[in-house]
Order: sequence, then C-alpha cells, then structure tokens
Amino acid sequence: MKQNGKTTRRVRPSPPAPEAAWNSAPFAYLQTELSPATLYHAKTKGLRFFANAGGHGLGAPTHAAYATRTGVRIVRPGQAMDAKAMSECWALVWFAGAKGWTDWDSPWVVYLQRKPTAMRLDDNGLRFSFPAAGYAVLMPLYGYGKLPQPGRAATLPSDAVFRLARTEAWSKKLPAEVLERVRYWAGVSREFPVYCEDSFRVDPGTDTVTIRQRFDYVSIRDDWKTPHRKLAPISPVLALAAQTGFPVRFSRAPVDPEMFTPYGPYQGIEGVDSYDIHLPVLKYVHEMEAPDPPGAGGGPVVQEAVNKLQETARYKFRDPNRYEYDHSSLENFCWAIQGDLWYAKALPYYDAPTRKNALASLRK
Repeated sequence: MKQNGKTTRRVRPSPPAPEAAWNSAPFAYLQTELSPATLYHAKTKGLRFFANAGGHGLGAPTHAAYATRTGVRIVRPGQAMDAKAMSECWALVWFAGAKGWTDWDSPWVVYLQRKPTAMRLDDNGLRFSFPAAGYAVLMPLYGYGKLPQPGRAATLPSDAVFRLARTEAWSKKLPAEVLERVRYWAGVSREFPVYCEDSFRVDPGTDTVTIRQRFDYVSIRDDWKTPHRKLAPISPVLALAAQTGFPVRFSRAPVDPEMFTPYGPYQGIEGVDSYDIHLPVLKYVHEMEAPDPPGAGGGPVVQEAVNKLQETARYKFRDPNRYEYDHSSLENFCWAIQGDLWYAKALPYYDAPTRKNALASLRK
C-alpha cells in the first residue's frame, strides 16, 4: 500500500507461534471462528476433560471409544482403558442416558499429540496422564448439531446425519460412518488454522471483486504419525449464501463435512494455504435505482403522500447552511444515519427550491 508516494508496511498481527507463545506457557488454549474445535497446549502431566459437570446439573460422559489394533473399544465409566493399546490419536465420548441430558446428545472428540501413559473415564470426566501433554484438540463431532436422545425429535438438517446420530445405538459398536467422520477430523486437527489474511482486487471489466484468503496453521506432529489434512475454512455465512444461489465462485471446489455452526455450514477448501473468492456483484454497486416521476398516474392517495413528503422536506431543509438532526444530535447515531438515508432517497420527489436546499444541507 502507498500513501503520499511512500510504501506503507502492512501491519499484521502475529499468529500464535508454537515455538514461542504456546510452548513457553504452562497451559494455553485458543478458540477461533476459523475452527469448530478448541486448541490446547500444556506442559502438565495430565489433562482432564468434562470435569465438574455436576455443578451445572449435568452428568459426565457415559461412554468413551478409542481405537486399538484389534478394533474400536467402547467403555463405560470405571471400566479399564488400556492406554498402551491406543493405536490412533483420538478418544470419542458421548452422553446417552447421562443426568440432565434429556433432549439431546453432543458427542465430543479429543485429539492428542502424545501417547498417554494412562487414561480413565469416570464420574468426573475423561482423564489422561502423560510425561508431558503437548497439544490437544477438543471438538464437538457434529458442531452445533444437537443429536436426539431416545424418543426425541432431531434438530439436524441432514437426514443422512440424523440416521447415524442416535448415540444410544453406539454402545456396542460405532457405525462405520461415525468412525470415518472421527478419522477425517483427526487429519484436519493436525493442521489447526490460527490466522486469516484478506486481500482483494477489482476487475471493472467483469464487475467482479476477487477476495483472496490466506491462512496460517499450527501443524501438530503426533506420536501416531496421523496424516495431515489442511482444510482452509470458508465463512459459514458465505457457505450458506452459496448454497442458496448467491453468485460466488471459488478457485477450488469446497468440501462439505456436514459440520453445523450457528451461522451456517462449516465448509472449506482442502489442501491449500489460500484460495480466491470471485464475486460478480459490482453491477449492483454501479446501477442506480430510478424512481418513478412523483404522482404519475397514482391517483389522489399518491398525490396526498407526495404533498406530505414535500411539506416535511420544506420544514426539514429550511436553511441550506445547516443540517438539523431529527433526534437531537449524532449521539443517537442510528436514527440520524437512517434519516440521512431516507431524506436522500426522497430527493426526486421534492420541489426544485426544497431539493436545492436539501442537497446543500445534506452535504453539511
């Protein structure tokens, strides 16, 4: 960027650096809208998740699942968990039948960096022991989606997900699609997005704005050598708009992992550090709404409205050298700016002297 003929250096916030901010703190965590998960880093010898839920009137997880070389093991609170047999980086918990979880369930996954020396599920949550914990990623498996408890209606928009999301049926065996989902996010969790930088360019020839989004990630190399999968996120609001016909084109096709947020679907572009968003929308900026001539063929009701509008404008714009706010001052900015908007939109309907005063007054 240049200002007054001189190049101005871009001011850029530094993303969390694993070798500095994260590793120097005894315990740190990061929540960001770039990910549905929470990233933790700890030097402690233990981590406990879902502890002290009873203080909120809720029970601890009723089941935990983890992978071994002989298959997925599912345990209940108090049952033995063999940390040495853990063959993948994740542990999944859910709350079917837990106290306070009457309407819906929310399965969560913990993705670890280091192999634990011990782990246990009890009435105070899920606990891991380590020589040193390192990174951990905690994520709701279906995001904001609420999975129905037995006898309750689903709140999920996807029938496919709904059929798999009856957690009371997971106690003996995880459905293959659920296990696939857990493993997909295991790869995504190894590249955690922590920073997004936007830049843009305008193409007047095609009336297109192109926004480039570039991401920085914390790369987590774990003891299981889990394959990494970058998923550069798309704004859920934009993803929702694209699904409903908004004119947007991405430089690469997005993937939809059926992850729900309060703002729209969480989607992304796989395998990239950056992508382009092409928005052919400048014509809506360049085009102007042209009003009909005042009172043209509208009958007495329309003419009465025009007369009232002109009477109001003549009173409002009595003095071309000043602008009087309708609600005392700019302290009531919301109302003031709405007034500015509507008085400007009404300019074609003013009589000539009032329009001249209004233009001068609005410039003030």
